[in-house]
Amino acid sequence: MCEVKKKAREEFWLNRLQAATDLKFEIDDQRKLRERPDFLIRHQGQIVGVEIAELQLDRDRGPSKGSALQKEYSLQRSVVSRAQKLYFSIKNRPINAQVYFQDDSGQTLQTVNRCDFAQSIVASLRQVSLDSFEQCRLDLYSDPPMPPPVGFVYALGIPSEIIPRWQVVAPGWSKEFQSSDVESLLAEKNALINQYRKTVSENWLLIAADGRNPPGMFRAPEQKRTNLPASEFDRTFLLCEPDRFFIEWPRGS
Repeated sequence: MCEVKKKAREEFWLNRLQAATDLKFEIDDQRKLRERPDFLIRHQGQIVGVEIAELQLDRDRGPSKGSALQKEYSLQRSVVSRAQKLYFSIKNRPINAQVYFQDDSGQTLQTVNRCDFAQSIVASLRQVSLDSFEQCRLDLYSDPPMPPPVGFVYALGIPSEIIPRWQVVAPGWSKEFQSSDVESLLAEKNALINQYRKTVSENWLLIAADGRNPPGMFRAPEQKRTNLPASEFDRTFLLCEPDRFFIEWPRGS
């Protein structure tokens, strides 16, 4: 993600924090990009630093940096985008397609020839002739079939004046938030607290989880304030969308 887009996304979460709480502040930051902490705000007449970190479900799974689920989801979208371009590279009846992948199939797109895989999806869809607003469902056992790890595809015939937009259907799983989910992320940020304090004495940490993308799908915990890992920040928040459940660490934790 380029720095400008990253900064805009962080500002989005900062605005979400203000909307989800009774905190009143304004951004008061004239620094260039890639500074620490991410933002300076003015709160109750004082300048406060705010560091923003995104939380994903499988942050601590496996040795590789980043989220394996996020990478897989990104590959799925890439394949579907490629398939759409291939489908419309020659004249075909216009359709929209929603593609659901079998996340429990054990097959990852990282080991698949994604060009050939997109071609296979397109080859099946080209065998279907749909009038406007006529729809069908193709899966592993339909005729024509869909190649694994595609679970199924909903195809809808559309009028020529409608711009097609093929999509990956986000999986319907989520995870109840537990304090262990933030341990490594919080430890990573705690280790940098002295760097943040060189800029400003008071610093907050906002941990954000974006449930609009699968790796960020957390449900509100039954007990919100028990056994939270220690934070070196003056105030620490967890904000999860779209349910917008919110936790603030007890002061001095």
